[in-house]
Amino acid sequence: MVDLRRPWHDSRQLQAQMVHFLRQLQAFCQLEVIECSWQSLMDFTDKREGDLDALIAAHRTYLDRVVRKVLLLGSKRDKQVSFVQHFVGVTDEVGDRTRLC
Repeated sequence: MVDLRRPWHDSRQLQAQMVHFLRQLQAFCQLEVIECSWQSLMDFTDKREGDLDALIAAHRTYLDRVVRKVLLLGSKRDKQVSFVQHFVGVTDEVGDRTRLC
């Protein structure tokens, strides 16, 4: 009979690490990105200045800021380290770990 306790433990530990990572990412996105960017959009609307075009531009700025911050995009393209690239590295590492079991 094959002893599966060690692979089971390793897979559960890996699952817990992934859940922790996703919860931290969600908290970061909610608290540091969306709420701060939303507040600056609300500040613009509270001023009641400009027309519909200015509101559309402010909303587009809000969306661009959220996307840039959530994906951790740098301001310079050549030095950009994105969340997507980091995520691919993490998934490669997870794949390597699962092959070892």
